[in-house]
Amino acid sequence: MPSNPLIKFKTSPSDYYTPNREPGGGRKFFEENYSRELISRLVSSIENVIESYTDQFEEFPDVPGVFRVSLIDEAVAKSHRPDGLFINSECEVIGVNSLGELLVAASPFALELLANEIQSSTTKVGKANISTLKAIAPIGLPEKLNFKENSQTGNAKLRLFNYRNATDNRNANDSVLVLFANLGISSYERIEYHPGLFTYCLRNVDLPSLKRIGGFLAAQSIREFPSYKPIRSSNIITGDVGGSDIQPPHEGIEYPLVAVFDSGIDPNNTALRPWVTRQINYIPRGDRTHNFDHGTFVSGLVTSSRSLNNGDPRFPSCGSKILDIAGLHAQGISELDLITRLEDAIQQNPDVKVWNLSLGSDSCRADHQFSELAVFLDRLQQQHDINIVISAGNFTTLPLRGWPNDVLDNSDLISTPGESALAITVGSLAHTEVHNSRVRREEPSPFSRRGPGTGFISKPEVVHYGGNCDANGSVQQVGVISTIQNDKKAENLGTSFSTPIVSSILSNIRHRLGQWDNRIVAKALLIHSAILNGPVPNGIESRYKGFGVPLDVDDVLKTENFRATVIYEFSLVENMHFVKELSIPACLTTADGKTKGKFSLTVVYDPPLDPNFGAEYCRCNIEVSLGSASTTDFGNISVRSVVPPAPKNVRALYERSQVENGFKWSPVKVYQKQFPEGVNVNRWALRASLTSRKQYTTTSAVRCVAVLTIEDPDKILPVYRDFVSSTQAANIEFERMQEINRTRIR
Repeated sequence: MPSNPLIKFKTSPSDYYTPNREPGGGRKFFEENYSRELISRLVSSIENVIESYTDQFEEFPDVPGVFRVSLIDEAVAKSHRPDGLFINSECEVIGVNSLGELLVAASPFALELLANEIQSSTTKVGKANISTLKAIAPIGLPEKLNFKENSQTGNAKLRLFNYRNATDNRNANDSVLVLFANLGISSYERIEYHPGLFTYCLRNVDLPSLKRIGGFLAAQSIREFPSYKPIRSSNIITGDVGGSDIQPPHEGIEYPLVAVFDSGIDPNNTALRPWVTRQINYIPRGDRTHNFDHGTFVSGLVTSSRSLNNGDPRFPSCGSKILDIAGLHAQGISELDLITRLEDAIQQNPDVKVWNLSLGSDSCRADHQFSELAVFLDRLQQQHDINIVISAGNFTTLPLRGWPNDVLDNSDLISTPGESALAITVGSLAHTEVHNSRVRREEPSPFSRRGPGTGFISKPEVVHYGGNCDANGSVQQVGVISTIQNDKKAENLGTSFSTPIVSSILSNIRHRLGQWDNRIVAKALLIHSAILNGPVPNGIESRYKGFGVPLDVDDVLKTENFRATVIYEFSLVENMHFVKELSIPACLTTADGKTKGKFSLTVVYDPPLDPNFGAEYCRCNIEVSLGSASTTDFGNISVRSVVPPAPKNVRALYERSQVENGFKWSPVKVYQKQFPEGVNVNRWALRASLTSRKQYTTTSAVRCVAVLTIEDPDKILPVYRDFVSSTQAANIEFERMQEINRTRIR
């Protein structure tokens, strides 16, 4: 068992510096795209926007229209955005749809100015701006309205554009209320998913009225309210829970808590009763149709996943106590009830830091817009310093997927709200197999949904064991085992059941971190342990497995003699860099001065988020380099990275623009490299810098955690001892982690 504690570098003002400005180029002119034909087409398109919105401009003269501006692929980067073109025309970029598609607000007068600016511009800058454009178009009703044609009445979710200024937003909200009154709509309410979202629930509204609202200038989207339900609940009973399956908590040990927001635990399950610290019930009392199986099964895996699964050492030895929240009906719950109950439960229980959501919807995540529920979950995590752990969702189309992957469309993308940028989304691996199993052990389960997430960010982050099955979903003898009603043991499958295993590991990490604890450090350590448990998945495999299977808590928080793990925790603002030199263990330095060994680095940061910018939801990027430090001619510290990002072949998975403007903006990044022959680096350092998206300037510091492990791949050399010695000799200040009581379950 590992015995060396984690190390954390202390940060000081000397670790930060503001770089001197180095000369850059001017606006890039995309000559191959610029032509008189382009100008004529763009002007004609603007005239079409004006014509399309004429009636609405007359009815609501104080509400700007919003139109789409598509950029050529080469101009998606923020340095190429044609901001000057819109500023000169009194238009405003208010958001982003998909990558390279801007949402621009304008009055009729501003639209005419824009047409004139495009038609008459003769300056180099003006031509460069125009050369970035591909198309301009109005946003029509088919793009806004996503409601079944046979719907007569129902609850609809209306989302308005955020115009990014108080006057236009007030006019838009006042005008939509007038529109409601004109249509005879009296049952509605504003929903607070996020301060930057203007969203209404409209009750019992017919389809013609919805179409009328969809034509309103400020209407961004109208959709049916989704419902959410526990993911799969088809148990095969295998017997009764025995004394060794779920042991009671040990006296004298303070256990962490996991909030299980689910169907609730069966009141008749005596094995789990000692593990339940407190309960919240949102299910009407006396509801005899309610089924507790799903929440009971999930909770059993939070407390005792290893012992329930025949002592399989791949399941964690740790367990957690439970805040049991009966909030989900087996048949599902509306999104409105879900957010109300969840926020109420979180506010009531500020001491609970890990929240398990083994739920999902029937719909895949969108390509370019984060769902309101995902945005809501991100707000809760930032507001309350909690980690939410979510199932990736189950793919149920028969025959189920095999391995290698044989689903060639995007129908098995993660389900909402698994795209939440800050949550930990969990997929599933098969832990066992029989002759007719659809996949082999350690391969992605046939039902496990895949990434990437919305905007091409990394999802799922990790996986754990959620069972196997045949092509028709039969689980017998290959499911994970837990407990259900009346102290019965059962096997089942689903990402619902890999998720609580990760929740339990994470809660133990946070509990044992003591004064180091926060959601970013804990998340970074969890993901980092997965890459140490490697190898890091590559290619299509990474879309299903994320960064891998996290280690047990003892292996997360302690290291063996052949490796050293150090934590960096720092904050960055625009135009400030973080640089920390690194002392290499003597045992990893070759006779000719090279550095050998394996370097693994995980970076997790807490970006500002703006749901109005679609695929550019994460508003800043932190780029980290680990390698050779030097000073440039302009007096700046440069670090030439020798440890590349993982997965290795990310550019083979996505188009270049998707990598540069999506994947690399993910708030989780991993880097890894092994140097069997050694690498020439005279001065090792880690450098981090922050870049903001266009239309955003970072006004407050962005928190970031980097976890670095240096190891001997042969597991022989005394890396930990030598790392401590070399760090002390270099006068780099650090501290060792002091744990609180262990919570190991035997």
